[in-house]
Amino acid sequence: MQPMLGPHDQPSIDEQQLSADVVAVITQLRQCIERKDSELQRKDREIAWRDARLEKINFELAPLGRGHQHDPRRRGCACAARSRRLRARRARSCGS
Repeated sequence: MQPMLGPHDQPSIDEQQLSADVVAVITQLRQCIERKDSELQRKDREIAWRDARLEKINFELAPLGRGHQHDPRRRGCACAARSRRLRARRARSCGS
């Protein structure tokens, strides 16, 4: 696969030696490339803004998530064991 040529790597075209139809097509292609380039730049800015916003939210939420890491009531296995103990305690209290 050939590497893509940049705007300065392209061979120069002497448009005076070309027909009017070819010059019109070249002009249309250049305009299309410029539109797509500006659209890609806009999308890049939007993505960078979204990434920065997500990073900020994650940074703000990080301290909130740390409080539950060591809380046994929040762990899956401990939570299931806790509910079994509660059911057993209820059964004992209702049976007495």
